[in-house]
Amino acid sequence: MKSKILILLMLFLVVAVFSFQITKLNTIKIYANGAIDEKGNMSLSFKWVFPTNALYLQVKNAYPNPYVLVRNMTTFSSVFELSDVKINYDDAKNSILLDAKVIGACTNKRQRWEFNLGKGAELIYSDNKQAIFVLVEPLSAEEVAFMTMTLTFPKDCSDFKCDSSTGFFYYSMKRRNLSGKVSAEVNVKVKPRIMSSLYKVYGMPEVMDGAYWVAKTIFLNTGQGDILDLRISYKLGDYTSWSPEAVYDVVTPGGAVVDLYYPIISSTIAQLKSQTPCDLQIKYTYKDRSNKVYTDTITKRIQVLGINQFEFSNVPEEERTGTWIDNFSNTPLIAAYVTHLDDPVKAFAGMVSQLSGGVAASTKDQDAIEFCKSLYNLAIHNKHGRTE
Repeated sequence: MKSKILILLMLFLVVAVFSFQITKLNTIKIYANGAIDEKGNMSLSFKWVFPTNALYLQVKNAYPNPYVLVRNMTTFSSVFELSDVKINYDDAKNSILLDAKVIGACTNKRQRWEFNLGKGAELIYSDNKQAIFVLVEPLSAEEVAFMTMTLTFPKDCSDFKCDSSTGFFYYSMKRRNLSGKVSAEVNVKVKPRIMSSLYKVYGMPEVMDGAYWVAKTIFLNTGQGDILDLRISYKLGDYTSWSPEAVYDVVTPGGAVVDLYYPIISSTIAQLKSQTPCDLQIKYTYKDRSNKVYTDTITKRIQVLGINQFEFSNVPEEERTGTWIDNFSNTPLIAAYVTHLDDPVKAFAGMVSQLSGGVAASTKDQDAIEFCKSLYNLAIHNKHGRTE
């Protein structure tokens, strides 16, 4: 027992020293507490503490509505499903406070429960009641976020493990199997429009912390018995095949699953020239304790934009607050519209090569210099031509 306390004290000492060192970089300290129930839902509280009143006021003036700031600092609004959200500024403590319920925060897969903490989180302590994590993440060249998160568990939990490379935390929990009538409430949220030019982005959950899912399925067990072997699959018109099934072993009464769809889309979608309707199908099956099988399919109509059309915001219209960051959240993706394979780019490169005497920029240093000179002169000429 003494050795465990000594190790814990040493860990906290290292954390404290490291926190002191990065305070010079304007350390925003984040204190998170999550209470997980036996159904896998979680009551969550966050507290962001800014190091100076000047930085706090700067943030508050830039984001009069703290919800906008918090939504863009965490993945919760895009990846998780929240309810009863309360966010407010605390001027006396230079802080932002958040309280919310996370529906289906933990799910049961492969005979164990899992929770997505986010990549880089390190488990520093755990017992049969709680686990403590730390996460350090740079926000800019001058700000660093230092987070400590404490998770509290229901009774009879064990086998705690954390994979910092994936951000998943795992645990086991003893519980009594529940037989009885099962029923489910299924709500599917979809992006009303997707951009054909960015079809690869939608299949990459690591982009923008997972914000570019095409569909989010919220599956609630509203019955009295356990739901077993829940399987969910998706198909986006003729542009994808049925996705591999996401399998959840148990959904307890009152519990939930939040499943996200990141489709691998065929390149044929990039041939679209104008906005085109497309049906997204969601198929799910599950069993009760008597092995009776239930199945259903939901269809949602979405619009696929043409190859040259752009959706400026990825934020649902009902959540937009009128701020620039809400109305233009997709701005970082505009760069994807210009590649070396585009016809105008190839034509411009050809003109530069012709002006430089037909040299290739990659042949040798002097040719690269001549190519860059011609590129600069042509750009200047085009600029003067437009202004005149």
